[in-house]
Amino acid sequence: MATALYTTFLMEEEPFSASFTTHQRANDFYTDIRCGLVHEGQTKNAWRIGRGQATDPLIDFERKAIYRDVMQQQIEAYLDRYCHQLASTVALQEAFVRKFDYLYQNNATQVSSRS
Repeated sequence: MATALYTTFLMEEEPFSASFTTHQRANDFYTDIRCGLVHEGQTKNAWRIGRGQATDPLIDFERKAIYRDVMQQQIEAYLDRYCHQLASTVALQEAFVRKFDYLYQNNATQVSSRS
């Protein structure tokens, strides 16, 4: 389930969809970069992370390189667009509140069970 959510997000959401044009590319990022970093503290399958420059692509699938500065710029661009949409779209606001309430209730339950 998580794999499908990540790969769909990468393939459908701007500005990421320009780089992740196939399911295989999105899946490679998810398994070799995201999961490698989260679960093992390193990338897998010879992927490298570099600083990069403004002219570099987000990700170079031929060289197996991802550029962190470009990634940060694209994440910031996505969040800016999302914030603008959130301010003006009722359905998005309702979904945000629903998710935030769920997180709060779930966290409150965990905190009270630790006491």
